[in-house]
Amino acid sequence: MTRTAVLLFHVFAWTSMLTGVVYGVMRYWPLPEDSMELVAHPSQPHVQHAHILLSAALTLLLGYVAGCHAVPYALGKGRVRRRSGWTLLATAAPMVLSGFALQVSTGEFARSVWSAAHIATSLVWSAGLVVHLRARR
Repeated sequence: MTRTAVLLFHVFAWTSMLTGVVYGVMRYWPLPEDSMELVAHPSQPHVQHAHILLSAALTLLLGYVAGCHAVPYALGKGRVRRRSGWTLLATAAPMVLSGFALQVSTGEFARSVWSAAHIATSLVWSAGLVVHLRARR
């Protein structure tokens, strides 16, 4: 992988994680005072849009990183196969697909299911990335 690809991956991964956490806090805590109110914070739509755009760029970079780095290492052509890398590979697709499904689902039950799936897989993927970067090679 090129230095530019690594830099872009880190920029989009960390900013996507940051906007996801900020959006989650704005969305789920504190709840709106009025039950008919759609947003709990005036910046919530802007943070949501930023998260969606950054995550789309991260999705493209995930495909590039998978082809250049993750899959060759997983197949044993690299130095070491690490469990944190397997965690990243296993949770990337469910994270991305649940995020896309969340964007297009209209029913309240479907949105809550996809939201829970997206939050869970995103947290596991993010923790896996931190472990993967800090693990000794």
